[in-house]
Amino acid sequence: MTKYNALAFALCCVLLVSFSLSARADYSEESMPRPYGSSEYANGYTETDKGQIKETVKTGLLKWEHYNIYLPDGETEAVSYKRPAILLLHGAGRTGASLVERWRKIADNDNVILIGPHANGRWDPASDAKYFIPALLKDTIKKYNIDPNRIYVFGHSMGGVFACFLAIMQPDSFAALGIHAGMLPENVLPMLSGEGRKTPIIMINGTRDKGFPISQVRQTAKAFAKTGHDVKLKVLENHGHWYYDIAPSVNQMAWDYFKRKSLE
Repeated sequence: MTKYNALAFALCCVLLVSFSLSARADYSEESMPRPYGSSEYANGYTETDKGQIKETVKTGLLKWEHYNIYLPDGETEAVSYKRPAILLLHGAGRTGASLVERWRKIADNDNVILIGPHANGRWDPASDAKYFIPALLKDTIKKYNIDPNRIYVFGHSMGGVFACFLAIMQPDSFAALGIHAGMLPENVLPMLSGEGRKTPIIMINGTRDKGFPISQVRQTAKAFAKTGHDVKLKVLENHGHWYYDIAPSVNQMAWDYFKRKSLE
């Protein structure tokens, strides 16, 4: 090997190491007390769509789907400048209205648009990620003057599972994802790839959530991080699955993470 070939080889090694270091994902885990007010179903929750705009959109399957919109401070029309938006994915037995209602305070305080699609019984990653969500984004971006570089996703329970799939299936659509009580099925983890854009993710989960055990949620978080995603895992001690009473704290954690992210 000539000295020039040796120099070129050494330079390539340096570049590869530098790329590897720069591409390495950031994974962090933090334990914290359960937020004040968690009742574990003691109070129950009845969703309301008060102040929300009801919309429909036609998908690529020639099927009409439904969603709710909330504009900051109860506005009814789009403004002239672009604003960020949060796509809210509800849990089983609910509609998009349930999460929109719980996010209204942040929407009003920080001038954010809320989008609450309604699943047809349950989220179907294969169909909804391919047809419903793209049609929904196209419709809302145009109709409500949403900034396409600052669209975020937050999902709870079944909606959290779907949010995990969107990180894989729609990596270029969302600036960041937030998940409360959600994870990928174990048989999907080996399918995670190191290719393509890696959506930043914040995951929030209780240590007493029987449906989403923290050990399995941690497994999903680390699998995402291993393939290049920036992942923050917030572990809520002695918290179960119930979201609605602690929504203000959970939502604020997610929004504090979101607002520093952009597709640009």
